[in-house]
Amino acid sequence: MLRAFSPGAGSAVKWIIMQRQKAAFISTCYIILLCPVILGLAGCNPADREGGVMLATPAPLGAAFQTYLHPTGVFSVRLPPDWAVADLSTGDNLLVEFSPPGAARPSLTVRVRNTGAPLSIEAFEQAIGEYQAGYYGDPTIYTLQARAVQADGSWLVPALRRAGDRTLQINIFYQRNGAFFSVLEALLPDADPDRLETLDLIVDTYAVNPGAVLVPGAPATPPPAAPPGQSATGVVGFQGLYEWTDSQGTFHINGQVVNNDSAALEFVRIAAYLFGADGTVLAEQTDFAAADVVAPGEASPFRILFAQGKPPAAVRYELHASARYTEPEGQTFYGASNFTLVDRADFNAQGHLVIGGTVANAGGSVAHYVKVTVTVFDGQGRVVATDSLFVRNRDFAPGDSADYQLTFFELGGEAVRFTSTVQASLNWP
Repeated sequence: MLRAFSPGAGSAVKWIIMQRQKAAFISTCYIILLCPVILGLAGCNPADREGGVMLATPAPLGAAFQTYLHPTGVFSVRLPPDWAVADLSTGDNLLVEFSPPGAARPSLTVRVRNTGAPLSIEAFEQAIGEYQAGYYGDPTIYTLQARAVQADGSWLVPALRRAGDRTLQINIFYQRNGAFFSVLEALLPDADPDRLETLDLIVDTYAVNPGAVLVPGAPATPPPAAPPGQSATGVVGFQGLYEWTDSQGTFHINGQVVNNDSAALEFVRIAAYLFGADGTVLAEQTDFAAADVVAPGEASPFRILFAQGKPPAAVRYELHASARYTEPEGQTFYGASNFTLVDRADFNAQGHLVIGGTVANAGGSVAHYVKVTVTVFDGQGRVVATDSLFVRNRDFAPGDSADYQLTFFELGGEAVRFTSTVQASLNWP
């Protein structure tokens, strides 16, 4: 439901505030993605007994992995069950990102193309050189180390990548299998040996089927620049984009993601990149959409903050998003249809916009993590502000209600209308 602000008649009243009861709805966001589902079982070994007590045999790391097979059949890899997959492939170049839960960046990126003929050593090295020139040729961003031949015949190139004020360590693997040329980029985790071991196991399971069918493609190149402020790919689109800098110098990119697929999406992650006129990435930042689950056709707000401000040389930005399909089994999401909202808006004595109200559990289950998200739009439908908060009740039983209030100390533009949405979970840890 949409709420409109109307100009007040007197100088002491900035707006006429409208109030009515409505069924709450949830909006969420995403861009391109595929959702892998991987299950594994670990059991007890009856032979392991000590003093009449049966001892559980520790499952080896990777025992719960299951195989992800790309729809083309070209490659497969084994993953933990909770990793998300974003398939950004085009017709002749495969591009798939793999991410652990809550990760701001994909931990593993796989690119594959059919070169049209079996790769000799010379052709393989030429393909590596072309790829590195296209993707890693900027010395201000990438520092490449010497190549090392692996036992399986692949080439490893360790590298450093500058990302804003951080330096990321990556391992780039090049592999040939018949006519297929593969590039695996692994982002090494900081001070997390368990995550590093998991990533190492995943890379070791990568396999290519040389007999699979894939249209031969030209050497991969970085994607072309999107028009300023615009980006939409696959099942996730963007709308209501708005950029601004607040009084503290923080640069904001606001907007909504839209689920264009026929299935619900979850864990939508948005990455924003600021580019200079020469195409150099000057800064990057990531965050998640406000909604945990985005139903088909729905939208969810997001805000990306660059605390250091927009670099003076930045001339454009690009947005990318990834998510995974929601699994129906064991679903714990408690949707908006289970709630009602009574909301209202006003400006306080300091001139700050205040939006609040009462949320009630109209469903039949106890809810947890009850979150209200407010999105403020200008007259052109652009998101000039958005924020969320959890209501105070831990156990939100059927019939319970709670008040909430959000104060917007600064807006990116004129506030004309707003939406309030609510969501929750059926689980409590």
